[in-house]
Amino acid sequence: MAIKQGVSLYSYQENYYLGKLDLEGCIAAAKAAGADGIELIPEQMPVGRYPYPTEADVDCWFGWMDKYGTKPTCMDIFDDWKLYGNRALRVGEKVDFLIDCLKRANQLGFYIVRAQNSLEIEAVEAAIGAAEHYNVIMGFENHAPLILKSERNEQLIELIERTGTQYVKILPDFGIFETRANHLQLDKFVRQGMPQKFADYLMEASIQKLPEPQIRADLKKMDAPQSVELLIRMNTNHYNDPNLLKEMAPYLAPHFHAKFYEMDENYNETSIDYAGPIKVLKEIGWDGYLSSEFEGKRPFHDIEMGEYYVDEVEQVRRQQEMIRRLANE
Repeated sequence: MAIKQGVSLYSYQENYYLGKLDLEGCIAAAKAAGADGIELIPEQMPVGRYPYPTEADVDCWFGWMDKYGTKPTCMDIFDDWKLYGNRALRVGEKVDFLIDCLKRANQLGFYIVRAQNSLEIEAVEAAIGAAEHYNVIMGFENHAPLILKSERNEQLIELIERTGTQYVKILPDFGIFETRANHLQLDKFVRQGMPQKFADYLMEASIQKLPEPQIRADLKKMDAPQSVELLIRMNTNHYNDPNLLKEMAPYLAPHFHAKFYEMDENYNETSIDYAGPIKVLKEIGWDGYLSSEFEGKRPFHDIEMGEYYVDEVEQVRRQQEMIRRLANE
């Protein structure tokens, strides 16, 4: 049983988009950071002619894995229910799409897919047989604002218990362990015209873990415009007690999204608790990958490139060092 280290190549999205890193370069950067697990969003960084990679494409992919001493871990997939402009996908169509994704994941060597919680439970159940056939776990992402103690997770747990399957799991994103608002996002809102006093208040409210009704009442007293009220759900606290992971241990995926916004010069994430959850994962003997997921330059897309530079490669390296330190304490 061990905490292993991986990187979602999503973390290098800006470098990839600008052509500074190609897919192989992203894999090399992840390995250089100290990770051996590779998570991929294939629609963002396609392997050859994905979703229909050729035999040569697949050989090239595994050749990179051998070259850098890495392994495929998680393939991120989506519930493309708006695929057609005139209607939503039917449940049966979603099942077919999910099964096709499981097949592609198996083809590229991934042991788990990150699926979205917008997928109906009946669709999940219908795909269990295919997941078992392709030996690929369906991990449903527990992403903020969804809390660990949620109706959706209760539905997934009921399905797991009723069917006995080991191919449906809950895949937490570390954003649920956010201890305070992300100051980078608040700074962006200020640049876009939000008065500083509202950013200061939202930060303090998140630190104090004030309930949403109180925050709304306080903002009303401050004569906050409606646009500020819309930020409440985004910037109020979503912190989940890491000890909840203990009772959910049988249902946890062997893969977590190690989301982060900013690693400081001391190699600490500035708004997300890592020490607490990693301590609990060690206590329960969790065996899986913590996969770095850097949100990158997204809070700075309103600024010219030269004004603020985010070194994605360095940020991922710092987080990998932090995870290694905490896992070995």
